[in-house]
Amino acid sequence: MQTIQPLEGQILQKELHQDKRLTEELSKTVTLDIDIINSSLCYVNETIDGLSYAPAKFICNDKMLTDISALKGFIFLRYINIGFNRLTNLRPLYGLINLIVLRAAHNEIEEFPCGNWPTLAHLDLSHNCIKKLTTVNYPRLLVLLLDNNQLRTLTNQTDGLCCLNDHSVPKLHTLGLSHNLIETEDNITNDSNIIITSIGLELKSLKALYLGFNKLISCGNYKLKGENLQTELTKYSTDKIQNYSYNSLIGYLPNLSVLNIRSTGLLNLDGITPECLPGIEYLNLRENQIGSLEEIKKLSSFQSLRTVILTDNPVCDVKDYRLEVRVSLLNLRRLDKDVYTTEENEEADDLAMQRMQAT
Repeated sequence: MQTIQPLEGQILQKELHQDKRLTEELSKTVTLDIDIINSSLCYVNETIDGLSYAPAKFICNDKMLTDISALKGFIFLRYINIGFNRLTNLRPLYGLINLIVLRAAHNEIEEFPCGNWPTLAHLDLSHNCIKKLTTVNYPRLLVLLLDNNQLRTLTNQTDGLCCLNDHSVPKLHTLGLSHNLIETEDNITNDSNIIITSIGLELKSLKALYLGFNKLISCGNYKLKGENLQTELTKYSTDKIQNYSYNSLIGYLPNLSVLNIRSTGLLNLDGITPECLPGIEYLNLRENQIGSLEEIKKLSSFQSLRTVILTDNPVCDVKDYRLEVRVSLLNLRRLDKDVYTTEENEEADDLAMQRMQAT
C-alpha cells in the first residue's frame, strides 16, 4: 500500500477539515437580524394607502439565509429579492399583499408558494427544488420563471387539470419551465373522467413558453387521434375536451408567439399544430432528433411562423437544407442564425411554384 507523504497528508487533512466546516455551515439556521434587515431595506416611498412612508424594496443575496420570518410585518414591501440563499419555503411572505416583484432564485425552495399576492406581476423561482405545482390565484402575474427545478408535471393529480390556467393566472405572458423533469405522457387513471398529462396548458394570454431541456420525445396525443377522437372524448370531463381535441399534449395557447423546446429529445413534430398554437412566430427546435423534411412540412400550415431554429438536428444534413426548408415553409424569414436573403427567397418561391405546377 502506498504511503502518504507528509505534505500529501497535510493537504488531505486540510481538505477534510474544510469539508467538515462546510457541512457545519450548511446545517446552521441563519435568521434575518436587525443589521441584515437595515442594510437590505431601500427605496423609501409613499405607502399604497398614502398615509405614510416606508421602504418599498428588500434586497438580500448571498447571506445563507434559512429563516426570513422577520419579514412578516413589512406589509408595504413591493419588491423583494432574496436570491442565492438557502430558503426552503416562502411562507413568511404569504401575507405581504402589496408585493409586485418577488425574486427567489437559487435557493432550496421545495414547495410552490400560495401567497396572498393580488398585485404580484413577476415571480422568479428558478434554480430551486420544486417538485409539483399547486393551484393558486395570482390575477396580475405576468412572468413566472420555474426553470431548473424538479417538476415532472404541471397538472393536478386529483382531477388532471393544469394548475396554471386562465382562472389562476389570467394575465400570464411568459412562462419558464426549461431544465425540469417534464415528460410528455398521456395516462388514464382508474377514474374515466380524469386524464393526467404532464403539460396541458390552457392560457389565452401566454406569449412565450420555454420548455427546453426536458424530455418531450413528442407532443402528439396519439390516444386521441383520428377516428378514435370523438369516441374517446365522450369518456372525459367537459373541462378537458377542448384541450384534447387539438391532438396536442402541450395544450391550447392561442396567443403564443415564442416556443422554445430545445434539446428535449423530440423525434417528430406531432402535436405542434395551428389548432393549439395558431399565433406561433418563433420556434426553437435546436439539438433534437428531427431527421426529415417530412417532419418540417408539418409546420407548413402556420401562417405567422417566421423563425425556426433547427441547428444540430439530423435534418440539417439534408442536401440543400436551407433551400428545402424554405420551400416547405413559404412564410419563413429566418432559419437558424441567418435571415433569408432576397435571392434565397426568390429561388425558394420559384422552386415551390415549379413543384406545385408539376403536381
